[in-house]
Amino acid sequence: MSKTVLGISGYIGSGKTEAGIFFKEVGAFFIDADRIVDRIYQVDGEGYKKIKNFFGDEFIKKDGKINRKKLRKFVFSDVNKLKILNGLIHPPVVREIQREILSCKDHVVVVEAVYIDGDMMNGILDKKLWIECDEDKIFARAAGKAKYDRNALAEIFKIQKEIKIKPDKPDYIVDNGGSMADLKKQLKKIWEELNNIEKIG
Repeated sequence: MSKTVLGISGYIGSGKTEAGIFFKEVGAFFIDADRIVDRIYQVDGEGYKKIKNFFGDEFIKKDGKINRKKLRKFVFSDVNKLKILNGLIHPPVVREIQREILSCKDHVVVVEAVYIDGDMMNGILDKKLWIECDEDKIFARAAGKAKYDRNALAEIFKIQKEIKIKPDKPDYIVDNGGSMADLKKQLKKIWEELNNIEKIG
């Protein structure tokens, strides 16, 4: 059975998750890379072991879990540190994404991830979607969320721009500067096209 695999990316707070949820609700098999990261960060997971071995026990809390807040603050202060972490974590995450794609029976698979460009992801994605959203909108929408304060959000946004997470040639660009209804209208057109691609394939 042929499958079409779409990768969704965008800056922090741009609306990647909302787009992923939309595709899941209309029938796609949805893979959230953050969920996979959460899994491999668990004690004795592959990511946990790599972080502990490379960065040391200072990033492990008393209960044995990774201090993700401390690690995030550490790597997002320096683009080179972030690249090191990505080099450790991306391979097992991509392997798990591949495993989930192969095991699912759906025609359209949607992968939400920060990084959808590069050799590892290019080998498994058929199409790439970039969620466009300007900085003011991102900060306004994130203001009511407790996960990041404004300073942390600003640092992450800055680093993401520095390392150029936007794909060089996205197949689709969606503008999420308007309402949720506007976003869904754009995503609906992409969903219809993806299903046509699948039928032709």
